[in-house]
Amino acid sequence: LIGRTGADNLNGENGNDLLFGNQGADILIGGSGNDTQYGGEDDDILQGNEDNDLLFGDRNNDFIKGDLGNDTLYGGKENDSLQGNEGDDLLFGNLGNDILIAGEGNDLLFGNSEDDFLDGGSGDDSLFAGQGQDILKGEQGADILFGDIGDDSICGGDDHDLLFGNEGADILDGCAGNDTLYGGSGNDSLIGGIGDDLLLGDTGNDTLIGGSGQDIFGLSINSESDLILDFNIGSDSLGLSKGLTFDQLTLNQQGNTAIISLTNTGEELARLNGIDINLISSNQFQIIPI
Repeated sequence: LIGRTGADNLNGENGNDLLFGNQGADILIGGSGNDTQYGGEDDDILQGNEDNDLLFGDRNNDFIKGDLGNDTLYGGKENDSLQGNEGDDLLFGNLGNDILIAGEGNDLLFGNSEDDFLDGGSGDDSLFAGQGQDILKGEQGADILFGDIGDDSICGGDDHDLLFGNEGADILDGCAGNDTLYGGSGNDSLIGGIGDDLLLGDTGNDTLIGGSGQDIFGLSINSESDLILDFNIGSDSLGLSKGLTFDQLTLNQQGNTAIISLTNTGEELARLNGIDINLISSNQFQIIPI
């Protein structure tokens, strides 16, 4: 089915259909079957409905809904809204400031360029922010979230999630579940939230908050100094990685802050707010395989 100039309503109904909206603000509905839809120019609405559909918004600000089945959605140019809904879906925001909402299933979301919002919904999802200052929410399920370029805000949601800030000054929040957070490069803020979390600031002067649970704050050489705001002597621990051992460390006190440094070089690794060094021993340290 091929639309003309102007606003068209194209309904594929049963079978495997091919729909082209062309010019105008079009509405394309695939119906049942494995359908392929191209919105064309102007602000279009594309809905796949049943089975496994392939939907291209193309130009302008499009609304694209996969609905049932394992669907693939491409936003194209401008600011698009993509909804995968049920099934294991693949969503690409492409150009523009896009909104990607996966819904149910184990989904893959790619924000690509500019400032995007990605929501994994239920299921075990993988979210990739790309360029721009993006917001990523894993929601339910064991999710993997990648911030990449830009100053991103990432929330793991429920269950056990894996968060990567990568470049930029990112905010990583595990929210609920036993999560692992990697800040990457830049001065990042890492918040474990509820659960037993592993926080690794990586390079940059990072701020780490474990939240509730038995948390591990990672220390490593040549990664600059991290500020740990809520270290709990009774429940939390400091993780040693990349060959670092407790015998290589020096502990000093500065006001109400404990400072951990490398003995042979003086490199500062971390500052523990509100901690007395007399309460710290090797019992608070453990080797982590990073």
